[in-house]
Amino acid sequence: MALVEGTDWDSISGLIDYTHRLLFRAAVWRRLARPTVGPTVDVAVGFADITGYTELTEGLDAHDLSDLLAAFEQLAYNSAAECNTRIVKTIGDEVMFVGFPRDVARLSLTLAERAAADPVVPGVRVGVAWGSVLARDGDYYGPVVNLASRITGRARPGTVLAAEGLRDALADDPEFSWRSLGTKRLRGIGATTLSVLRRAQ
Repeated sequence: MALVEGTDWDSISGLIDYTHRLLFRAAVWRRLARPTVGPTVDVAVGFADITGYTELTEGLDAHDLSDLLAAFEQLAYNSAAECNTRIVKTIGDEVMFVGFPRDVARLSLTLAERAAADPVVPGVRVGVAWGSVLARDGDYYGPVVNLASRITGRARPGTVLAAEGLRDALADDPEFSWRSLGTKRLRGIGATTLSVLRRAQ
């Protein structure tokens, strides 16, 4: 009873309203992004994972590990909301996100920058790709998703690695700069042209 009587219901109602507005915006975005025919949609897909996670967790107890994952998720979700993108799901130490190419590029760089400055999250590496994916029950599937996931594994800590399709989609955008890494072989995918994504100076 003390908990119920001491609750600030006005603040909670404001929080619920804010949450519903975010969910409504995300639902509208998904509806507008979906083509009128067929279940496929063209989106940019990205993955970000905590660098050195396996080695790091060996020295953490359950409480510290929980704090790390909570800090990472908070950083990811807050950044996604600011960049007008959507976190699709979290997979252990990794998050998957989608959006329009420019927004996903912004989120990728924001995640790398904020993680580098965060006192809890040790840093992230990010991989992004763009193309047609299968949209089903709020999740996304297909070769482009697999490509983004594989690219993440090749990215260096604190960097954003992009497939050729995303670079082409943003080729004329002055907000970004690129450093080509040439063609790399990715397991299960084959030869892929990769570039490091950066903010333009």
